[in-house]
Formats: sequence, C-alpha cells, structure tokens
Amino acid sequence: MNLAMDRVYKRLEDYGVIGNLETCALVGNDGSIDWCCFPHLESPSVFAAILDAEKGGYFRIGPKHGVQAKQSYLEDTNILQTTFQCESGTVVLTDFMPVIEGSYSDASGIVVRAIAEASKCKWILNLDSIMPVSCPT
Repeated sequence: MNLAMDRVYKRLEDYGVIGNLETCALVGNDGSIDWCCFPHLESPSVFAAILDAEKGGYFRIGPKHGVQAKQSYLEDTNILQTTFQCESGTVVLTDFMPVIEGSYSDASGIVVRAIAEASKCKWILNLDSIMPVSCPT
C-alpha cells in the first residue's frame, strides 16, 4: 500500500483513536487525522476525510514515499504510536490528547503529535481543514 499521497477511504481497522474525555480523533495508519470534532465531541468536525476523502479535510504527518506502517498503543494508555518502516530506518509518530484535570475547557482539546526519527525519511505535512483554523497569538 502506498501511504504517501493516497486520499482514499481507509478500512476501519486502519485507524487508531485518541481522546481526552472531551473529544476524540481517528488517526489513520498513514499518519492522517481523518476525523476530529473540536474542541468537544458535539462540536462541528474540523477533519472529516473519513466521510469525504476529497473535501472532508485532514491533518497528515507522514513519510513522503510509501512505507510499511503499524499502529499500537503504549501499554495501559491512550497514547497511539504509528511506526513507519522506511528504506533508511524506522520512524515513530506519537499522537495523544492530554487530559487536563479539573478543566473541561476549550484548552482540553489539544492534540499532541511528536516524531521520533531514526532514519533519513522525507516527511510531508498536509493540513486541509473544512473549518477555519487559527492559532492564538
């Protein structure tokens, strides 16, 4: 499977889920967040590529070229790791939503994405949201 640029519908088993008691996101085995309502589960979707691969919006961090990918959770956590096996080595993308104790506010919807790289894979970052996205200053 070429995980690089395909915007096709994934199988349900090709997704992992992350969440924080307020909202959740579906993370594809290509490093793409294809579903996320933000900042709360009843909020409008920010990314909805699982429903419309072309117009639904997504946020993808992943290798530029096709690779083998595997998803797993760190033991006893909701921390999702997507491991990409590139020709030049292994790359791990970690996704989670921290739970902020005592605070059920808009700030609790933060998605944390981190990359640990032990190779020289070329990466791409795509952000295609169906909602306006802004960064606080």
